[in-house]
Amino acid sequence: MKLNVRFFSGIVGGVHSCGRLLMKVFKDVSYNFTGKVAVITGASSGIFQAVAKGYGEAGAKVAVCDINMTGAEETKKAIEALGGTAKVYKLDVSKVTEIVDTVAQIIKDFGKIDVLVNGAGVLFRSPAAEYPEDKWDFVVDIQCKGAFFMCREVGRHMIERGQGGKIINTSSMLAWSGGFLVASYAAGKAGITQVTKALCNEWAQYGINVNAIAPGYIVTQITRPIYDDPARSATILDRLPSGRWGYPEDLVGSFLFLGSEAADYIHGTILPVDGGWLAR
Repeated sequence: MKLNVRFFSGIVGGVHSCGRLLMKVFKDVSYNFTGKVAVITGASSGIFQAVAKGYGEAGAKVAVCDINMTGAEETKKAIEALGGTAKVYKLDVSKVTEIVDTVAQIIKDFGKIDVLVNGAGVLFRSPAAEYPEDKWDFVVDIQCKGAFFMCREVGRHMIERGQGGKIINTSSMLAWSGGFLVASYAAGKAGITQVTKALCNEWAQYGINVNAIAPGYIVTQITRPIYDDPARSATILDRLPSGRWGYPEDLVGSFLFLGSEAADYIHGTILPVDGGWLAR
């Protein structure tokens, strides 16, 4: 996958004669993360495998974090095949002690963290009247609690380092709508959406940009049952101005954008990448 995401402008950034900084502008510049370190959770498959490959191809050193070591190793090999550098870390984000230890090891291995992408996620479908407590905790612990504590550990490092950084969480269309048979998932995504805004309020002063991306209907293992259901899929397609479901590669550019200096003045934003679903 060759990335070619560009900004165009004819103005060169600099200092105005009155001393005011002019707007930073990007003149026909492809994303270049050379010298940066990106940590990506949930990177063994789907959206975040594609995002990890995107960061690797753009020059970042990538910490591939996942509980699925087979998939994580595949991601690492794919990044290396693109000429990038990656290291795999086994991480269950539902366990805070593992988060603390893993982030510390990444900093030891790479010396710093510039970008955090919280992509780890799970889903359990069940009628609300029958929803089991253990499955509720399992989903919410990963979707919201785990993402927050990844933010806490990486954010603490970024504050201490004093050079800012980018944190990108993963929201969902279900932060706006409740969905069907997925109460815990909707709760977790709504939670991390508000955590994103709360951390923005605290950390923007340190040059740390905390934002989130809300994917629409993307073909992954989690959404496959809906995609394969002709009736459900047709209902979704009827509401998609784009006329198609998305694929993991459709998300890569937005994650690169929010991780780049092009997003330096974007704080606390939830960016839908949904083929227009929310517009209907």
